Amino acid sequence: MSSLKDRVRSLQTDTSNTDTALTTLEEALAEKERIIERLKEQRDRDDREKTEDIESNKKELKELREKLSLLQGDLSDREVSYNDQTDTTLSLLQGDLSDREVSYNDQTDTTLSLLQGDLSDREVSYNDQTDTTLSLLQGDLSDHTQSTGELQ
Repeated sequence: MSSLKDRVRSLQTDTSNTDTALTTLEEALAEKERIIERLKEQRDRDDREKTEDIESNKKELKELREKLSLLQGDLSDREVSYNDQTDTTLSLLQGDLSDREVSYNDQTDTTLSLLQGDLSDREVSYNDQTDTTLSLLQGDLSDHTQSTGELQ
């Protein structure tokens, strides 16, 4: 009986050791499951953050594209306005240049007319003076010719 008792005690010890080992394994397994659960939750959080970042970036990209489109439209409008202003400025400058050319030509014509008129007046005056001098000289010549004829 003693061997039976020893055997029962040995079985009880083995059972106790097996229960302890089983409990330790169950605790380790429970800890691993908790770690797995935390890692899944962390992965889910990370996935949500990535999704939120992607959505935020998509929204920002859309806003930037809209802003770019508006700026390109504004740039086109400004280019058209600039070209119109340049054309207007060139037209005004060309008109001003034409007006100045006409004014210059008018002034030149007026100056030429005045100079020609003055020249004509001087020619007439010169011709009158020459005619007067010629008449006086002819008169003097006649007087001398008569005096010379009387002296001979």
